[in-house]
This record gives sequence, C-alpha cells and structure tokens, in this order.
Amino acid sequence: PEIQYSLPSWFVKRWKKRLPGEWDDFFSANNRVPPLSIRVNTLKITTYELKKILLQEGVGKIEEGRWHDVLKIYGYPYIKDLRSYKMGYFTVQDEGAMWVSHVLSPNPGETVLDLCSSPGGKAFHIATLMSNKGLVYAVDIKDDVLIKETKERLGIDIIKPIRFDLRKEMKDFYQKADKVLLDAPCTGLGTMRRRPELKWKRSEKDIYRMSDLQKLLIKNAVKYVKTGGTLVYSVCTLEGEEGEDVVKYLLTLSPNYELSPIDGKPYLYLYPHIYDTDGFFIAKIKVK
Repeated sequence: PEIQYSLPSWFVKRWKKRLPGEWDDFFSANNRVPPLSIRVNTLKITTYELKKILLQEGVGKIEEGRWHDVLKIYGYPYIKDLRSYKMGYFTVQDEGAMWVSHVLSPNPGETVLDLCSSPGGKAFHIATLMSNKGLVYAVDIKDDVLIKETKERLGIDIIKPIRFDLRKEMKDFYQKADKVLLDAPCTGLGTMRRRPELKWKRSEKDIYRMSDLQKLLIKNAVKYVKTGGTLVYSVCTLEGEEGEDVVKYLLTLSPNYELSPIDGKPYLYLYPHIYDTDGFFIAKIKVK
C-alpha cells in the first residue's frame, strides 16, 4: 500500500490497524483531488443568486453542497479573481471546516471566542451564523492583517482580533464566553488531499508533540466558558492522540466538564472516504 498510495509506512501501519476493512477506501480518498467548496456570504446574497452570477462569470460546473449556503465548484482554479469574490459574496472553505462552526451553533447576540483563529475562516462563518450580531473574539499568536482585510470584503463588523499566545491564560476572559471554539494547531494530516507534501513532512513524533500542546491549550480554553456554555474542540487530523486523547484528558480535570453527543455519537470523525471532506475530529463539551 505504501507504494500504491504513495504514503509513508508509519501512516499505513497506523491506519490499517485502525480501519480494518476500510483502509483501502481511506487511502484512495486521501489521494483524490477534492472539489473546491465555497460558502455563500448570506449577509450579502442568496445561494441561488450567487449560483447565477458564477455561471455568468464563466464557472462551468457547480453543485450544491451539504448546507443551503454551500456550493461546490469544479475545474475553475482562478476563483479569487472573480468579481463576485472581490465583492465579498463568498469565501473558500472546506465543508469539514464549516461543520465545526455548525457544531458550535452560535446564536445572534452571543459572545464567542475563536481560539487559534488565523486565518479566520471559522470566525467569519461564526459571525455569519450569528447574523453579524453579538461579538466574536478571534484570538491567535499571528498578526491579524488577513482578518482585517476579510472583514472589509465580507462586510462583517462583530469580529475583534486579539493577538495573544494561548499557551498562557487570558485572565480577563475567565467565564466570559457563551461559546468557545478551539480549532487547535495540529499535524494537519486530515488535509493531505489538498496538501500532499504534508505526509512526507510529518512523523509519528509530531503527533505526540502536538498532543502535548493541544492538552495545554484545551486546559486554558475551557476556563473562558461561562457556566452552562459550550466548548468545541476541533483538529484537521484524525489521529487519536490529537483528538480523543486530548478531550479525555480535559474530562479528567473536572466533573463539571461533560461530553455532549454530536449526531448521537460521542465524537464526530469526518473521514474523507465517507464524507468527502478534509479529515476532521470534532468534540463538544458542556461546562456545568
């Protein structure tokens, strides 16, 4: 399989053990070129109207996506050159990344923290789901130039960027947020359909190293959730050490942290061969 699917042997070994009977489909899916998913900026335009405009702009093949505000585009690589993009009618985002914000399910008027936010795709989705009403703090160690530019393009003004190293605690934010999203730094191995070079740049050591960082980040993140609020933890990788192990560690810290099922399951694993998305792990934790 290593040669057939052009995958490192350590990765093949892990996943043959994890998905007996399915690994063949999983490896194949990771080698397929994914469609380009776009999320309609419903604050400016409807999906129906945007689809008509895209066809007029020369986009040949368009399919509807999983949600009412998603379109899938095929064979048009110059999407950001389109006038409709520059007008802020849509943004490019994988359906797996969109799923994260749907699990968070923010409401208009709430205070939301989006941690490790850069480049801001989920923050903008959250703000759109909130009808641009409330407050979204987009926190990241990186500079917020891109967020400022995108705010202008999309016409969203409830996002407040904060530059901060989240390995430290944001003491001013203790129990301040209705909802917190921690989309943690990770190995990114779920995105190899788009970034095939990653599989050769990562090793098993990276998985364990990232897991240690993720545990520190989630321990801090949960402190910003109000009593009765929600923390969503997500990573664009399917490795257990970066997903379930991190959440199980958090649950040992306090009896007030409780796993909320997603679609009747304790966790959501978005496998490329099942959902045709990037590989994501998503968990939802209630703070009592």
